[in-house]
Amino acid sequence: MSNNFNRPTRPAAIYCRISQDRAGAGLGVDRQEEDCRRLAEERGLDVGEVYVDDDLSAYSGKPRPAYLRLLEDLRGGRFGTVVAWHTDRLHRSPIELEEYIKVCEERGVVTVTCKAGYLDLETPSGRAVARTMGAWARFESEHKADRIRRAMRQLSDAGKFTGGQYPYGWRREDGSTKPPHRVNPAEAAVIREAVRRLLAGETLLGTAEAMNAAGHASPTGLTWNWTTLKQVLMRPKNAGLVLNEDGETIGPSQFPAILPEDQWRAVVAIVDNPDRKLKGPRHTRFLLSGLALCPCGRTVRIKVVHSRGKSYRAYNCGTRGGGHPYKWQGPLDEYVTAMVLAYLERPDNLRALSEAAANDGQAEERESLSVQADTLRRRRDAAAESYAAGKMPLATLERVTESIASELEAVEARQVALVSGGALSAVLTGGDIRSAWEAASTDQRRAVIDALCTVTVLPTPRTAPRRFNPSTVRIDWKHESAVGSAGG
Repeated sequence: MSNNFNRPTRPAAIYCRISQDRAGAGLGVDRQEEDCRRLAEERGLDVGEVYVDDDLSAYSGKPRPAYLRLLEDLRGGRFGTVVAWHTDRLHRSPIELEEYIKVCEERGVVTVTCKAGYLDLETPSGRAVARTMGAWARFESEHKADRIRRAMRQLSDAGKFTGGQYPYGWRREDGSTKPPHRVNPAEAAVIREAVRRLLAGETLLGTAEAMNAAGHASPTGLTWNWTTLKQVLMRPKNAGLVLNEDGETIGPSQFPAILPEDQWRAVVAIVDNPDRKLKGPRHTRFLLSGLALCPCGRTVRIKVVHSRGKSYRAYNCGTRGGGHPYKWQGPLDEYVTAMVLAYLERPDNLRALSEAAANDGQAEERESLSVQADTLRRRRDAAAESYAAGKMPLATLERVTESIASELEAVEARQVALVSGGALSAVLTGGDIRSAWEAASTDQRRAVIDALCTVTVLPTPRTAPRRFNPSTVRIDWKHESAVGSAGG
């Protein structure tokens, strides 16, 4: 290998790095620089520049700005020597080390350290020493990371606070993050309101927008978005639970519950359902789009019509040919809204629906479902323990687990159905039906309509006047126990 650089005439660079120095163990960047300067003076080296990466781990893989600048300066031939406190301050990644060796070999750069001595990366033995030390440094970092993960897992399994930002929904006592933890009434109210909206048919995006409109800040102090809201609502600690990585309950959390368990599980099932449009499809901004039916069986959608420089919205199913409706959005929305409110305001209908909601006879079923779900989860855990103890073959475990999973899915689906029928109840219990309707979001109004009736939009006869005709809208009420109707 040719070496065109005269190392003694080139200055030295000092590199210092620290990822953590919480205990003041003497490895702070100031102490490192002091020791490196002393070593450079002993070897008669002139220090050209000191490169410092403070609070950055070489193991994490995150870019180290100062190290990258050092590497570029070495490539440019600026330095003949690199001084570091130890080789592990420079590298804990074999890939990084190989790149460093390549640059130093090409540019004739030597490395000297306060604790690991002199490394001549131009020689095979020097490179072998560097690689060996790098491998042990990597082992140390991985071993430390494993210990940290195990400790965090142990804390998490015990339902304890694992550090970082304090959980939204609870509050510190005198600035401490140790138990007992207390519920934060204001933040817990936001969580409960979000849950109420979701169970009443609202989307995550619509709920997040409602939280922002009400002036509620997210856990980061910024506005809510549907992703942040989902993360908050999915936490098992909301129900005072600790779950393992397989979703199995392993004990109570040290954080007191904000929600009943069945309600939390219903919300998780809703927002974690891959078939559910968490953000809401674009057409659900309109009252009947994707909800009302065409006689052909398809749902109607909004179509924007441009005429004489103006834009209009109309409902149609998109099927060409005769026999399909084409209705202006405004008149149809107003008519269906009027019919629904009239239906709800009839004393006999309102009384029957309210009594059905209040006395649904489902309290025992809810309790029974909760017991069934717990029993199934215990059976699943027992099967896994039997397999681990060698008492059950793998084929049997798989068959038992699959059967239990199928039963549990059915039980949880029924739990969701019992808890999440809140859209109609929210309107019925609001006191003033019209005020409750006005306060409801479009998603919630759609959920009320869906709970009450099926709307079918019929085509307007060709010979009929080109204006809205109520007789071309058929409303079939779903609650037969509510006597009478509001027409349609």
